[in-house]
Amino acid sequence: MPRTGRNDKSLRRVPPEVLAEASWEHLRQRIHDHDGLDHDLRRRALIALGVLRSVLGETWPPGVYGRRNGVAECLSNYAPHAIASMTRIGEALGDLRPVNGWVKVVGRVGSSAENESSGAIAEILVAHRAWRLGFPLSFDPPTEGARHADVRVGQADDPATLYIEVCVKEPLPEIARSTEALKHSVIPMFDEPSLNLAKGGAFERAPEASEIGPLAQRVKAFMTDAAASQGIQTLSVPGLLELRAIRFDEPGYQEAVVARLVGDFRGIVFQHSPYSRLMSAVHSKAAQLPSSGAGLLVISPPSFLGQPPPIEQLVAALRAELTRMPHVVALALMWRQLRLPAEARREAVSESLLIQEVVHPPVVERVLFIPHPAVASTNEPLARACAIMCGGPTVAGA
Repeated sequence: MPRTGRNDKSLRRVPPEVLAEASWEHLRQRIHDHDGLDHDLRRRALIALGVLRSVLGETWPPGVYGRRNGVAECLSNYAPHAIASMTRIGEALGDLRPVNGWVKVVGRVGSSAENESSGAIAEILVAHRAWRLGFPLSFDPPTEGARHADVRVGQADDPATLYIEVCVKEPLPEIARSTEALKHSVIPMFDEPSLNLAKGGAFERAPEASEIGPLAQRVKAFMTDAAASQGIQTLSVPGLLELRAIRFDEPGYQEAVVARLVGDFRGIVFQHSPYSRLMSAVHSKAAQLPSSGAGLLVISPPSFLGQPPPIEQLVAALRAELTRMPHVVALALMWRQLRLPAEARREAVSESLLIQEVVHPPVVERVLFIPHPAVASTNEPLARACAIMCGGPTVAGA
């Protein structure tokens, strides 16, 4: 059984009223009694719930309750489209159980870490598209050196084999979701009054995830020493952090405030252009694919925050990037949105295909499929990629 979510010790910290609601049995009853579900969706949802329950375990729901996980959402959101999404995930997990590497992916699906779970769920759903077409599959196949792709469609020695990399990009970098939280993880607010210190300085850049722990320890030691020292004290981490501190009762305190040495600590100014984040994802994921094979990139793009570029302009830019990647036969952007009327559609847009599938009204899933400009539509891996993502022929046959 793959290890998922948090361990059982966390259950003692969950309020009793949450434990009652955050359970598979509670969710099963809500689905069974839901008046807004048609008979077919209710039947499928109950079967999918049984799969998820057996895979993730009885203690999983309270461990992830309230977290942003595609499965856990249904523990508190009983809207038909949320139930339909959960059903798709459960059906995919059940169907793909025999696939090599399934256990590792399932462990990530149940993770309480949002980025890990959302990426794994996307991999499962893309792989399920290929499974429904009868292709042999493998998760986490090796490519070159120590690198691995997310999914392999076909046998390793098949010239038509397709390697797939899947990526879900959040609107902001993970480390930038709360600049204040990051700042206070290094300079905790609760330490300041007890230490009787004024501070100042700035981050020069965002710490890497691996730097935060050691940096927090170093800052804590510095603040403790500064509280027992005279005059202004400085901690300098070149290229990362400049921190100054002085006791409030020091004679030089007022002078340090006037000189703006203390009194203000500047956080991090993040650059988070959605377009640049999308292009960064394209390049980083393409590097995971075998240089001598055929690859497909499937990316859930970051939100453009209400100002998306015209689709023709976006397609042109991505086609230009693909010309630098001869081993990538196609790129597919895949995202969900509210759209009325919620109906299935298929249309050609600027040498690409735009596919719209209905998850459950008013939620649709859209796929923008962009073939490599230099790859012929008769290319077998390209045809395979288009069949998986679009359910039909390549752009030339649209």
